Amino acid sequence: MNDEIIRLRKRVAELERENAVLCAKVTFFERAPWMRDGIRGEQVVAELIGGSTTPVNERFDVLTPSKQVRLEVKYSNLNLAVAGERTKRWTWANILGFDRAKVFESLILVGDADTRYHHLYRDRETPFIFFDVPYVDLSDVVRFSPQLIQINTNPRTARTDVAKALYGRFQITRDELISKYRNA
Repeated sequence: MNDEIIRLRKRVAELERENAVLCAKVTFFERAPWMRDGIRGEQVVAELIGGSTTPVNERFDVLTPSKQVRLEVKYSNLNLAVAGERTKRWTWANILGFDRAKVFESLILVGDADTRYHHLYRDRETPFIFFDVPYVDLSDVVRFSPQLIQINTNPRTARTDVAKALYGRFQITRDELISKYRNA
């Protein structure tokens, strides 16, 4: 009986340590929702293409399966453009990182699909919208100060050059993303 009590006490101590670690992680992500959301986008892209995510301090987010192409992934929830209004937008910030030292071949923007306009997106089958912007074309969509991309979720109201470029040239379907990067 004493052996059983000793074994159970050890197990309780192990579970208490594990619980403390998990509580610390929950607290961290509650205080840094931008990081939690960013990790979500990275995981979606990595899983789709069969690639791997990188450590937080790396200069890019996802490496393709061949390890030849570096992707920077930015994720956005749906945000109200103006409080009390119906217009929603996506916002992706710090495209080149806080220190502007990101190094990658392509920027993948991931946004939660706005169900009101899902039928207008190139990919009507996924809960996300994807944009694939080659590094050489970043200046078409990123104003380097403040490194922010914001567009309305309704492609029909795309009026800015950035929105027109994203919807017109850089929007990509899930299958196109997979096809382009799974073997890249």
